[in-house]
Amino acid sequence: MTVHVQQSVGQAGVIGTRRTSGLALRQGFLQPPGAGGRVSRTEALVVSAFPNPTHGELHLRFAEVPDGPVTLELFDLSGRSLWRSLSSPAPELVLELPHLAAAPYLLRVRAKGSVASLHLQYLPLP
Repeated sequence: MTVHVQQSVGQAGVIGTRRTSGLALRQGFLQPPGAGGRVSRTEALVVSAFPNPTHGELHLRFAEVPDGPVTLELFDLSGRSLWRSLSSPAPELVLELPHLAAAPYLLRVRAKGSVASLHLQYLPLP
């Protein structure tokens, strides 16, 4: 049996969503049944990056060797994808990043259903 309870109290915008024990609670606009979608659970991939800040060569060290290929994607802070790579699983990977502007970046590392996001600072050599 599925029960949907809806109430609108006239807020001007969406305030938040909270998910716990398979339930989704939305505060704000009246939401249609089923708008919550499914809650996916992804295991975190434990990986460290050094040196950080980097000048271009970046080492990734995994707590456990990933099962299957490792997908790497570098983003700027606006969310634009700047670089992608596919690597074989290994305890440590050495990346040669492209020439970038001195700025913070986000590196997403994926391996067989697990994901990690790392904050990187790129500082080009003078």
